[in-house]
Amino acid sequence: MIQARKGRRLLVVGCFLLMVLGLTANVHKENTLPSLTPERIQQLREYYPVYNYDPPNYAFRPISYQEIIERSETVIVAESIGELPEYETDLFGKLGIPEQKVNEKITSKVIQPIHSKNTQFEVKILESISGKPIEGTIRLVYSSDFRGYEPALKPGMKIVTGIAQGETLQGDKYYFSKHGTYYIVDNDYVLSAVDDDFSKYMNGGTVHSLIQKIKILHGK
Repeated sequence: MIQARKGRRLLVVGCFLLMVLGLTANVHKENTLPSLTPERIQQLREYYPVYNYDPPNYAFRPISYQEIIERSETVIVAESIGELPEYETDLFGKLGIPEQKVNEKITSKVIQPIHSKNTQFEVKILESISGKPIEGTIRLVYSSDFRGYEPALKPGMKIVTGIAQGETLQGDKYYFSKHGTYYIVDNDYVLSAVDDDFSKYMNGGTVHSLIQKIKILHGK
């Protein structure tokens, strides 16, 4: 009886040690992976492009990756399922103008209805890194005026990005931006969607390293 108890204890201790050794090995692997070479990064850029320019007639204040992450409601790892059809939103509704007043002005022909088109991608949440936890599938959105200047998420692409609904989106729709987005490439590495000061030393680094930095930036 005593030997049986000792045997069970040894089995439990052995399993625990195996788990610890496994976790340690994974952490060690993450910390010892070499960065991607410039040649490999150049090859990957054919499929994972940078978006360094803004659309004409738009003037944007320069914004850093750190600032985007700090302002994000949630930072996620997600996999793109694909692009969905564009949808329209009422610009006045987005600005918080009561629908009744808008309809009165449109009826009296004081103003014309204004609608904006939005590009959207369906993505599957793989992990909520920081902020409000989100699960399942959601839609990532930006104004269609920015097509060609913001990431086009092809099916199967994996990204790390900061998202927010703000006061204008509801349900499963969230805004995202190139300034807060990194592609996951070659399974273990990341590439930015825009070149900035942060990406100078982050591009070609590991997903693990980026996630650790995000947790610090986002206050976790």
